[in-house]
Amino acid sequence: MGRNTRTKKDIIADVHTAAPIRSKRNAKGEVSIINDNGMIRLRWSYKRERFSYNTGFRFDDEKNQYHAYLKAAAIKLEILDGCFDRTKYKADTVEYCPLNIINAKEVVKSAEITPVAIDTTISFNHALTACNASANEELNLPASDSKFFQYIETLFANYSCKEVIPPGKSAILEKFDQWSTAIRHKDITRDNRYKSLRSKLFTWHYTSVSDLPALLDTENLSFGTYNEYLGLYRKFFEWITDTKLIAYNPFKHVMKRIDPGLPDPIERSALTPDVITAILKAFKNNTFGKYHHRYYDFLYFIYATAARNAEAIGLKRKYVDLENRTITIAECFARSIHGTHHNARVWKKTKTQNIRKLKMSEGLYQVLLPLCQGKAGDDLIFTSVNKNCVDDALLLRTAFRTVLAGLGIDYRVLYTARKSLATEALRQGMNVNSIAYILGHSTLKTAFAFYIEKQEALETLPNIIQMEEVEEIYNY
Repeated sequence: MGRNTRTKKDIIADVHTAAPIRSKRNAKGEVSIINDNGMIRLRWSYKRERFSYNTGFRFDDEKNQYHAYLKAAAIKLEILDGCFDRTKYKADTVEYCPLNIINAKEVVKSAEITPVAIDTTISFNHALTACNASANEELNLPASDSKFFQYIETLFANYSCKEVIPPGKSAILEKFDQWSTAIRHKDITRDNRYKSLRSKLFTWHYTSVSDLPALLDTENLSFGTYNEYLGLYRKFFEWITDTKLIAYNPFKHVMKRIDPGLPDPIERSALTPDVITAILKAFKNNTFGKYHHRYYDFLYFIYATAARNAEAIGLKRKYVDLENRTITIAECFARSIHGTHHNARVWKKTKTQNIRKLKMSEGLYQVLLPLCQGKAGDDLIFTSVNKNCVDDALLLRTAFRTVLAGLGIDYRVLYTARKSLATEALRQGMNVNSIAYILGHSTLKTAFAFYIEKQEALETLPNIIQMEEVEEIYNY
């Protein structure tokens, strides 16, 4: 078959003359409308990626079926115009697009529809509301009636889906993409933080720039996540302020949220050496599961080195020097928005963009020695039976949870290995500078604030005053 040459006019005409929805599968490249447990769902492919959208309409209502055709046409038009945004289509969300099905009733209420001059600085919803509409609430689209098609044709003659966002807001999104990729060197299609930041900006299209801090404040975010987003938004808007796109930075004077200092939940608290040993023995001996021994080496590594999960998962053979007994932590195999399995992960630098070299203990050397046999270069040290990387989310959800429950230990996350090593290292007398280096922190403050638990002072206070000076004070 030849290349699909259907135009926007052809697609809109199909919407107007469409027959009731059928169960027959649509041709490749089209938007399919299916019955999903009594609800209308749209499904389509774009650049080898599958998408779905739950309209929220019941399938057994013919009026709802026409709504679905409108939405399907809108999606197809966005693809043809080259402005399809994959981040828009999430289940049960209200979309802003040239054909907003929520307001489709306003277009067809009246038999006399007067096309309006489209002002690209207002939303499409406002344009629809400006149409002359009667009180008739029934949706009626006979095939012989061309008024609806004429209106849509007139509308799209002056209004492109690239202008759904008012020009200023559209420019901000374009600037955010430019800032993320060219300035911050981030892949916004895979980096969770930047994808979330962009998604929020898209959601806030029809909001004044001065109201953005208030909208961010209403988001249900933890203290750390809120402060991180605030910092990134502040840097971004500072950058576009310099480009004269906006007059001022709305986040410039917004203060960070202050953590009230509540104790960490139990799942974040450190484990003692005895408990860690019991956990590792249970995995090694398959005490609570037939195949738990497969995770023993990986767990031993993260408890012995306090490496981040993604750093341990991405440890390559070339970073393990058995001769000098050192381990280099230089990159990580991080999870992405697509999941935690091997194919969903992406290679990144470490969290603080630094490289650290750790000296192996004798026990760690004995664990790594057989794992390095027959491997070289970029081969992963820790793999599954399918030669893929370790899935830490699967490990935590299944085997680790089972072992903790079997040992009668309160639930913990794998990340507590870092806090456990830091706390025990300080107890054994290691200086904080060395602890911060092992953990991969850029400052000592992070190690003190988040990774070292407070313990009772059981030792005598240090004597920093010489006896001769004490005698002089008494004589005075």
